[in-house]
Amino acid sequence: MRYRAVVFDLWNTLALWGLDDSYRLMAEQLEVGHDEFTEAWFDGYEQRATGPLLPSVRAVCERLGAHPDRAERLMAARLELTRSTLVPREGALDVLDELRGRGYRLGLISVCTEEVPQLWAETALALRIDEAVFSCSVGLVKPDRRIYEIAAERLGVRAADCLFIDDQPDFVRGAIEAGMDAHVLGEAPVERLRDVLELAE
Repeated sequence: MRYRAVVFDLWNTLALWGLDDSYRLMAEQLEVGHDEFTEAWFDGYEQRATGPLLPSVRAVCERLGAHPDRAERLMAARLELTRSTLVPREGALDVLDELRGRGYRLGLISVCTEEVPQLWAETALALRIDEAVFSCSVGLVKPDRRIYEIAAERLGVRAADCLFIDDQPDFVRGAIEAGMDAHVLGEAPVERLRDVLELAE
């Protein structure tokens, strides 16, 4: 085999991002405008993506003048919205099963907040992924080369033995800089997720 492992991004690669509506719902819970909430939420992105969720949510509440007890409610709402969204996209499980059947180790690298690892074991994806690396758990985000190296180390392979698939060009470039072969999903030669099967041969 050309590769020993195939490593995937999560959102808009194996599962479709569906949390945009959560910003509106969380803004309603804080009784603030959507735009005001979204600005405050995105300003706290790095903190959420590299560590626990609660401090970031509390900071958003404080910035928007909301009572601190609203933070727990926001986290609960976000968890349920993530649960409803964290499902494999059409065809994803078939691709993963085919790759596993061919003997590849399968990995995942996701820039995400901690509700994703909290829910991960409940998903059909978790049954097929050998090693999942979540940014909020390791304190690193793509395209930091170290997060790709961690994935390879956990899979027990060299970075050079990995094929990485992501929908974000910057994250693909990060994987290449870390020594992986990598391609953007949605661009030739990976127009569709099933194209990975041919690319991995």
